[in-house]
Formats: sequence, structure tokens, C-alpha cells
Amino acid sequence: MSLSWALEGKQIDSRVGAAEARQSLVTIELERQRFDVGARTAQAFLTALSYQERLAVAEGARDSAAQSLEEIRRRGRAGGASRVDVLRTEVELRRRELDVEDLEHELAIARQQLAAQWGNSDSADFELLGQLQTNQTLVSMEDLKVRLKDSPRVKIFLTRARVNESEMAIAKSDALASWRFSAGVRRYEATDDFGVVAGVAIPLGKNRRNEVRVSELQAKRSVNQAMAISEESRLKARLFELYQALQHSRHQTSTLHEEIIPRLQKAVAEANKAYSVGRFTYLEWQSVKQELLDARLALISAQLSSHVNLTEIERLTGISLSANSKEKK
Repeated sequence: MSLSWALEGKQIDSRVGAAEARQSLVTIELERQRFDVGARTAQAFLTALSYQERLAVAEGARDSAAQSLEEIRRRGRAGGASRVDVLRTEVELRRRELDVEDLEHELAIARQQLAAQWGNSDSADFELLGQLQTNQTLVSMEDLKVRLKDSPRVKIFLTRARVNESEMAIAKSDALASWRFSAGVRRYEATDDFGVVAGVAIPLGKNRRNEVRVSELQAKRSVNQAMAISEESRLKARLFELYQALQHSRHQTSTLHEEIIPRLQKAVAEANKAYSVGRFTYLEWQSVKQELLDARLALISAQLSSHVNLTEIERLTGISLSANSKEKK
């Protein structure tokens, strides 16, 4: 009876390192998927919220059209408005009612999609609370580029290169025969004696096994390192595109909210007075009101675009863009 063992210290360390690197791959992939799911959920919520705000604007336009129809009919009975104006206002009211109906359907669909994203597609009976308007400051573009290396989409290639290095270490260790020791007890039948035996096997010469495997792993490591550099460059280009779009949509939002819409609201109030005393035609009156409606819808679209670009940047970089410091230009 004997027991033998080999000295495999380096081989064991290499296998442990490879296992830890593979575990890191799983962690990074889960992190990437978490950001993807979070971005999809945020965008589904923002889409539903934008439909809710569009619906509120459409309902306001419908109510305004109903009030306009009452005014036109009153003026028509007094001889101050033509039958054509009355008919056109009736058509305008029906169109606004159709807009409301369409948006109600779109909102129902968006709510259902959001519920499915939350894993509860059987019920969309919930209330959406939130607002698209935000004054959130941003991390600067320079900071984003510096922190881009921490993105799961870059780290996964770097970690794969680490796995290749660990597997190379295993292959190199396995290519070298290990020292082997043995010890045991032997019984001699002829003399009915027992003896303790021990032995050692020392590898001689240079073993060139696993050279092909090592070369393959070296090539894979080089590919993954190159892919990490390529992915970082691609993300920088995409990041620049999204950041510019985000800046533009924010500029649109602030201009519409602070300058255009307040002026159009005043213009509508003046147009109402002018039409009531006969200084504005029906077309001029409706044109000003339509401009205000278009501006409000454009504001919602710009706000939605801003949020979508924001969540997409966070999905690609894997970091939050919220910051306490002021935005850097």
C-alpha cells in the first residue's frame, strides 16, 4: 500500500486565478444586464408619462375648442360670425376629441408595456407620478470620458483578457511535469516482513507540451485587449453624439418653457380680445391658438428626448449623470 502526491502549488494558484476571473465575468455581465433593464424600464416609464402629459394638453385643447364653439355660436346668433366659422369650429372640436381618444389609447398601451417591464403584465391599474421637466445638473463630458473605462461594456473585454492570462498560466504549468513523491508500506511474502518505502520522481529535460494551447490563448488575449480599446473608442463616439443631443434637447426645453410658451400665452390672450371685438379673423385667431398648442407638444417631446438621451448615456457608461457640481461646458 502506498500514497503518492505531486507538488502543484503554481498549478493550483493558476486555477484559482482563472476561476476568480471567470466569476468576475459573470458579475460584469449581470451588471451590464442590470443597466440595460433599468434603462428600458426608465424609458418605458418616461414614454407613458409623456403620453399622460400629451393627453392633458389635448384635453385642454378640446375644452378650449368647446369654449370657442360656444363663443362662435353666440356671435353667429348676433350676426358677428359667419356660418362657415361655426362649422369650422365644430370640425375643430371633433378633431380635438379624436386627438384625446387617440392619446387615451396610446397611454393605455404605454402603461401596459410599463407593467410588463415591471413583470406585472396582467394589471396596468396604477397611477403615474412624475414630471418631465427637470433642472438636474450633469457630469461633464470630460469626466464621462475618464470614467468610461469603468463601463461594463469595456470591463468585460479586459476581464476576458485576464481569463486568457490565467488559462495561459495553467497551460504553461501543466506543460511542465511536477515533482512527485510517494510513501507507503510493503510486505515481503518470503520473509513475512514489512518495510517502509518512499520515492521521488524528478522531471528531467524541458517539456514543450501545450505550446499550441498557449499560443491560442495569447492570440485570444490580444484580441480581447484590442476589443476593449475598440469598444472604448466606439463608446466615446456614441457618448459624444448622445451628449450633444442631450444638450440640444435641454436648450430646446429651456427656450420653449421660459421664452416661447409664455409669449404665446400672452399672444393667445390678446388674440381672444382682438377676435371678440372683430379685429382678428377666425383664421388668425385659430392660428395663434394652434401655435401655442404646437409649442406645448414640442416642449413635451424635447423633455422626453432629454430624458431618453440621459438614460441611454447612463446605460452605455454604467454611471449616473447626477452631480452636485455645476455642469461644465
